[in-house]
Amino acid sequence: MYSISSHSSHKLDMLASTSSIRPLEDGPYYIFSRNQTDGKASFLNSSVDNGGIGSETPEFSNFRPVRMDSKNATIWHLEYQPDKGSYLIYKHGTDDVLDASQTANSNALCYKIHGAAWQCWAIRLQIDTSLPVNETSRVAGYTFTPLSQPQSVLTMESNCGGSEVLAQIRPAPLDGGRISKKQLWVLTKYSEPGLPAIVVHEDVQPWELKSEIEPAYCREVQLLTTQAKEQIAELIEEQRECVIKI
Repeated sequence: MYSISSHSSHKLDMLASTSSIRPLEDGPYYIFSRNQTDGKASFLNSSVDNGGIGSETPEFSNFRPVRMDSKNATIWHLEYQPDKGSYLIYKHGTDDVLDASQTANSNALCYKIHGAAWQCWAIRLQIDTSLPVNETSRVAGYTFTPLSQPQSVLTMESNCGGSEVLAQIRPAPLDGGRISKKQLWVLTKYSEPGLPAIVVHEDVQPWELKSEIEPAYCREVQLLTTQAKEQIAELIEEQRECVIKI
C-alpha cells in the first residue's frame, strides 16, 4: 500500500511522463542537428522558397528531399495533433509538411499536407542521464519519429556516401541503446522582430519548459544553440545585403 508521500511522488512521475508526449508548443522554429558540419550548425532545410533564409527556388517542391545545410535555414511550424499524439511540421507559411514517405529507410521530403501517418511525427525529449537528476538543464535534444515507422527516427545522413547530406529515416537504437548525435535534433523558437524575449523561470523540470525550451538544454546544446543563432543572424544580414544590392 502506498504511503501518502510515495503516492504523491508516483502521481508527479506520471504527470511528467504524460506531459512529455507534447514537449513543444505550437509555433515556428528553426531545427538543426546535434551533429555539426565543419564546425557549424547544420539546419533542416526544405530547399523551397518562401519560408526560410537563403532557400532555393525549385520549379516544384513535391518529392524534394529535405537537406542539411549550414547556409540555409528553413522556418518550420509545429502543429500538435491531439487525436494522434503527434505533430504536423509545416514549412512555415505553406501547405508543405515534413514527410517520411511510405518507404522504410528513405529520404525525408517536403510534400503537400494530406495527414497520413508518415506526415505525423512523435517528438520525444531526450534526457542526458549522465547529469544529476536534480539538474534542470539536461535535455540532450529531441528525436522525431514518423507514426508510420515507430522504431525509426529522423537522421542526418550522407546520400549513399556522397557529399550531399540529407535528412533520412533510419532505425533507432534498440534495447535502450545510446542515440547518435545524428539522430538528435535541437529546436530554437523563431520570434517575429519586435516581440519580447522569453522570460526564464528557475526550478522547473525539462518537460515544463514547452515555451522556454533553451534553458532546459544541457550546456553543450546551449552552446550549439548560441552558435546556430549567430549563423542565422549572419544569414539574415547576407540576405538583407543582397536585397539592397538588387
